[in-house]
Amino acid sequence: MLATPWIVSGIAWRVPGTWALPGTGEWFGALPIQACANRINAQAAQAPSRNARLGWLDWVAVLIGGAFFGWVLDATIAPPVPARATVALSRRT
Repeated sequence: MLATPWIVSGIAWRVPGTWALPGTGEWFGALPIQACANRINAQAAQAPSRNARLGWLDWVAVLIGGAFFGWVLDATIAPPVPARATVALSRRT
């Protein structure tokens, strides 16, 4: 039952036009499953300290990875740059 929204939204991207927009929200179907897994994990493993903060090295990785992702996204979506037309210089005699 929990996989049904994930499957339906995963198939929805194949529908033409604006009806394909629900396919972009495919990850919404995983939210109740993740919440349930978090509750089970909190009950089963009661650790005194959680890794809930990002250190400086994590932020460096986020910045480098984000810049790389933006570069790849731009290279994928942006139209190709036309090649420069070479102009032959001719001498007038």
